[in-house]
Amino acid sequence: MTKLFDVTATKDWTNCRARADVTLDGNVVLSQVPVSYLLFIQKQLAELQAFIKKLPILDASETWNFDASADCWSTEPVQTLKTFKTPRNSVTGGRSSFRELCQRGESMSCCKR
Repeated sequence: MTKLFDVTATKDWTNCRARADVTLDGNVVLSQVPVSYLLFIQKQLAELQAFIKKLPILDASETWNFDASADCWSTEPVQTLKTFKTPRNSVTGGRSSFRELCQRGESMSCCKR
């Protein structure tokens, strides 16, 4: 049990003392930042990167123009053909429905009276 307390205390005291500078293009952006804050920054940057990857990208094969009135990008309208299925009744020859068989008494024993 004492080893667990020793390891935990050593880790916590080391995290209190360990510090690092954050540099960007050779310039120090943050100096002497604690480890816990560096881990927080890493998590936030990973979440930001995931958000940016999900943003939609305009299709390069289209010509895009910014529409200031709608505050968005748009293309010229494209005419497309839309097909739809027309429901039709079909009659299959030679087969009787379950109800017809029951009415004639030719189906399973559960339908016979």
